[in-house]
Amino acid sequence: MQTPQLLLVVALLFGASVALTPPDAHSTPEVYEFLRSSQLPVLVFVYMHGCRFCQELEPNFLFLQRVFAGELALLKVDGKRATTFAHDLNIRSFPELLLYDPGKGQQTDADPSLLGRYPSARDRDLGSLAMFVSERTALMAHWPHSSVRDVTQDPRAQLDALRSDPLRTSLLVFVTPWMDRRSLQLFNGEQSTCILDHLAGTRELRENEVKIYRIDASNSTTALWTREFRVAVYPTVVLLAPDASGSQCEIHVPLRSGDLELRNHETDTLLNLVRHCAAGKVSDPQCLDFVSSFHGLRFLREQDVLPFNETQIEPDTPEFDFSNDDEQLFDSLRDL
Repeated sequence: MQTPQLLLVVALLFGASVALTPPDAHSTPEVYEFLRSSQLPVLVFVYMHGCRFCQELEPNFLFLQRVFAGELALLKVDGKRATTFAHDLNIRSFPELLLYDPGKGQQTDADPSLLGRYPSARDRDLGSLAMFVSERTALMAHWPHSSVRDVTQDPRAQLDALRSDPLRTSLLVFVTPWMDRRSLQLFNGEQSTCILDHLAGTRELRENEVKIYRIDASNSTTALWTREFRVAVYPTVVLLAPDASGSQCEIHVPLRSGDLELRNHETDTLLNLVRHCAAGKVSDPQCLDFVSSFHGLRFLREQDVLPFNETQIEPDTPEFDFSNDDEQLFDSLRDL
């Protein structure tokens, strides 16, 4: 049986686009050997020959290899042959999906760490399977053929390129694996459910040449994006657009789960935001009126942008003299 390390080397040599067949374990020792040696989280598909539901699930299971390329190992297990493993996990029906922590070469007498068992009542569509992996491993799905650009390779160079072209209009979408399930589906789901792919195909975004970038804020490699745009709520969408003078402006749209004003209206809100504010229109009355009509939206011009750990003091704030008595000090603080 192929080891997880060998499969990873092959994927790196020949590219993630190559469809690799995951190993198929036919005995319990094979299963535990694979789990203990894997450097990656392992999704185990326990099946039975002749099982119609297993055959229906297999294509989606195999496609996860592309969605989490280089980050997730897959293992098929014949439940009727690896009977001890099936008994250990109390598997009574097929198919069964189990997610394990990386074994990383642990001792043979140590039990692999089970992260979760896929709920039998949940649909086994591709989006739900990917969401299950994300929720338990903190891995973000990267969907092939998506119109959204995931910021993964060389984040600093991508950020510098974005800042060096102030006339470009972009949508920056900050996400994490720990968002609620609805937000994961809308902002990092597969193309049929992801509103970002829907937006990318609209006339408004095509005509204004708006590019959409998705940033995993839980990843340390993209922390500089999160700091640069001072994002603390997930998901948050930032429209980066020029004003009439060519200066970059930011409009922040934090999508809090309890915000009833925006919930269920995310697509229309973002589409209207682009319609009113893209391509040099951020200073237009229509854009300003639209932004001010939502209590949660924030508008920042280039000169307003401060380091993430500083607070601006209004120029007319009264000053006080520390050398005078306490009364003046407290009067000044009260005015603040």
